[in-house]
Amino acid sequence: METMTVKKITQKRTALWMLTGLALTGLAFAGGCGKRAAGEPADSPEEAAEYVMGSLQALDLETFNAYTDNYVCTHHNWIGMPTETEYRTFNELLGGRRKGKRYEASRELNERILEHLSWEITGVREEKDGVFVDLSITNTDMTDVMGEYMIYLTRQISESDGLGIRELVGEVRDLASGMDALLAIVEEQDPKETCTMEIAVEAWEEDGAWKLHISDAFVNAFMGNLYTEEFSPEVEAGLVEAERAYEEKMDGWAEEFEDRAERFTEGR
Repeated sequence: METMTVKKITQKRTALWMLTGLALTGLAFAGGCGKRAAGEPADSPEEAAEYVMGSLQALDLETFNAYTDNYVCTHHNWIGMPTETEYRTFNELLGGRRKGKRYEASRELNERILEHLSWEITGVREEKDGVFVDLSITNTDMTDVMGEYMIYLTRQISESDGLGIRELVGEVRDLASGMDALLAIVEEQDPKETCTMEIAVEAWEEDGAWKLHISDAFVNAFMGNLYTEEFSPEVEAGLVEAERAYEEKMDGWAEEFEDRAERFTEGR
């Protein structure tokens, strides 16, 4: 069996991340309502951190938004009517869309991911470039979740009967509509297997109240290392095999497309 180069693996892995992102678009990692909420002002960085972490544990995103910069902007149409609200995280259900099955699926997923979240504030530092709250965040170890989901998603695509982009899009849509597989993978993670991450979260004072900045590293920490691209050896091996099958499927689609194009050109 030919050994894959690092470059080939990286290219294929990037494609799988894109495919996984497409499958999860508008579904995963969301909750709450579509407005910024008022709350009791946090008198210190430590207090803001406690409010934020407590709101995550309860999936109280109204409070989460009140003590962070999670809100980004509101998009408007050509006549100035608001059409969509953008957030740094938990975007789908915070965007003001109608609640339904997608909302419930996303909320249940996040509840499962965050139900064993715990934390410790280990310090507050004032540096030249700002104030930082040092947090030790512990959650169920979600390191392999996205790798396992990529394996599942890629196998479903690779084993599908159809040929062509229409079948590919259909497969991804079917996978995304339920999200049962991803939720099942999350529920299989042993809560006794934990992940602890030490992270510095930037804090700032605004109108006499302290708030926290929502960075990618902070989100990854409280989600149990869910967004890592480094998996266990077992999952890495499974991904390599899934990538091979996916590449073969793509090659088959390409050959079929070329054959159809040639026949069309020749008028057959």
